[in-house]
Amino acid sequence: MSRRIVFVTGGAGFIGSNIVARLCEDRSLEVVVCDRLREAELGKWRNIAKHPIADFVEPEAMFDWLEAHWSDVELVVHMGRYPRPPSRTPTGSSIPTSPSRGTCSHGAPTVRGG
Repeated sequence: MSRRIVFVTGGAGFIGSNIVARLCEDRSLEVVVCDRLREAELGKWRNIAKHPIADFVEPEAMFDWLEAHWSDVELVVHMGRYPRPPSRTPTGSSIPTSPSRGTCSHGAPTVRGG
């Protein structure tokens, strides 16, 4: 039987860790979390510590990990985001450039199910 890996980016965050918790209930899945835990004092690691994840991957190693395991990855749940500095308007005010508000990373609108 082949492995059934679910790869969750942003899996240590609030929403991502709840997705990880639910996925870990299915013992036929191997849940792999990709996130940053550099600020240990914030306790983000606690969100996933109680769940039986199969592996933890730093974002910098994500593409190498996926290349090595691609044939076993059944699903990627993308909850992470790449932090970018805010853009500046001509008046100097900040405009967030995060794709998390209805656009995908290349700026095209996302399709929402109905």
